Amino acid sequence: MAKARTIRAEPPSVMDEIDRWCDKFPRIKELMDGSKWRLCREPEKGYKFAGDISEFLYKVQRPSEHFPAITIRYKYTDEEVIILGIKIIPQL
Repeated sequence: MAKARTIRAEPPSVMDEIDRWCDKFPRIKELMDGSKWRLCREPEKGYKFAGDISEFLYKVQRPSEHFPAITIRYKYTDEEVIILGIKIIPQL
């Protein structure tokens, strides 16, 4: 099993984007928690961000119409995953 890294947001206000969508998508925090679980164990599974080889994108597809798609921009080390940005896409 892969080693779990610490997750943090830089700046911490990055996570405010999730809070802004809670009324429309009540289970969005669950979707984000699952994404963080995956990222802290396998951050290399994301897509390399164009123009910066140290940043990655992790795309969460909509599991149903009750969820938005989420794109997470991040970088990682052996000890942590740093979330740099989150984009919520309510409709495809």
